[in-house]
Amino acid sequence: RSCWRLRSNALRLASVSALATVLQMTSDLLRRIGAALYGERWRSSLAHDLGVPQRTIQRWAAGDARPPPTLRRDLARLVAARQELLGKLYRELASG
Repeated sequence: RSCWRLRSNALRLASVSALATVLQMTSDLLRRIGAALYGERWRSSLAHDLGVPQRTIQRWAAGDARPPPTLRRDLARLVAARQELLGKLYRELASG
């Protein structure tokens, strides 16, 4: 029974680790999202919106530091807000 519990815990940890790897923010994805939201000079604007120093964004984008697990959620919120704004503008343009 003890052996089964250890094996079960090991499998659970392996699953969590695999999920974290899949969900981990890559520097490439961060750069693409930043450029899509803010254009070529995206680092300072993204840093401002996330409330972090620009140097932190630079380290994440270069792959020199691992972003926090909450970054995906925060970026998803920024993308959703931009999408909503653009949708409203599109509807305004299309209805005119």
